[in-house]
Amino acid sequence: PEAGLAWADAAEASLAGLGEHVELQTALGSIRGQIALNQGNYALASELAAEALARRRAQVSAYHPKLANALLLVGNIAYRAQRNAEAGAAYREALSIREQTFGPKHPQTAVAHNNVALALMAEGDYADAQTHLAAALRIWDTDEDALDIARAQLNVQLIALAQGEFSKAELGLQALLEGLPLAGASVDQLRSHGLNALADVWIEQGRWGDARQGLERSLALWEAKHPERMGVHYRLGRVLEHQGEFAAARAQFEQTIAVASQNYEEASVTLLGARSALAGSVAAAGDTLAARKMLEVVVGTGGPAFPQDVAAASVHMEVGRVWLRLGQPEQAREWLGRAAAEPRPSARFEAELAVLRAEVELARGASKAQALAALAHADNSVGQSRPRYRARLAALVQALRGGV
Repeated sequence: PEAGLAWADAAEASLAGLGEHVELQTALGSIRGQIALNQGNYALASELAAEALARRRAQVSAYHPKLANALLLVGNIAYRAQRNAEAGAAYREALSIREQTFGPKHPQTAVAHNNVALALMAEGDYADAQTHLAAALRIWDTDEDALDIARAQLNVQLIALAQGEFSKAELGLQALLEGLPLAGASVDQLRSHGLNALADVWIEQGRWGDARQGLERSLALWEAKHPERMGVHYRLGRVLEHQGEFAAARAQFEQTIAVASQNYEEASVTLLGARSALAGSVAAAGDTLAARKMLEVVVGTGGPAFPQDVAAASVHMEVGRVWLRLGQPEQAREWLGRAAAEPRPSARFEAELAVLRAEVELARGASKAQALAALAHADNSVGQSRPRYRARLAALVQALRGGV
């Protein structure tokens, strides 16, 4: 991002000598918006993309390809910030333009279908997402489309994972990975995403050793400090925590922060989440003083304007988890309540949050009725297809019985 920003500054300096040039100014605004997105500065990215979109609407017809491109940037920013309804609206308009401009069977139209599917998946509308993925797969039918087909197939398996169909997702992901070509940067990115998804399946099943091996394979595909490593380090840290290797887990969360610091603003939700995870790992290892100091940095960085939208729900839950590990259930309850008041990103998040809130109620010595109500809500949120959450619930029920 820093190199891109330097070139954008140079381009702007050159434009200043050319006078008014609306087309180039609009293109430069879009580039700056993409750079801000890559840095995790969603507010600035949204502002720049909105300005570029307004200029495009004033410059071109309602069905011009450049307008679709501007809409895709708006959608990508909203999607990354987990403003899913906004992303879906932008993606749908871009799809409509591409259908009118290129026709319903053009590869660019297929890309737009895939984007709409991503937004629908994020909103939990899996049926409509599958419809758009099927439309994309009907268009992509040549060897040149192989990677696009694989990306769409990956999304199909992610839907199975989100719906708790773990065996189906595992088989589909393994077949996808076996069918990928051997080399290439785009192939490596897709392979990494597939391995991450497969690790998520194994994490859900409590197969920590398998998940660890998959994530280590995924990490090996990326150069040091590459932004794609961030999510892999984070997942691997979680796995190592469950295996009781707290020092190794801490190292992974520190790597998450190191990568995030190079690509995101200090107050970004991404970096705050990574710092919260590190504090939680330190607390789990028993160093409560250090964990409390780390947590104070997280909360202090957000200050009065600490994020209060869906993108921050995971941070609020993570802060609540740390307070629980520090033996402060009242503070944990407050932060988990903030997470519960926001739109939740996924069914898995919903399950984790519900179980954590039940654990907090038991930790704070709630009445039997309150504890049972929390457990009932968690049981409903978890469902029958998530074995590791069901095991945690069983332990909570046993603890409650022991206290009665």
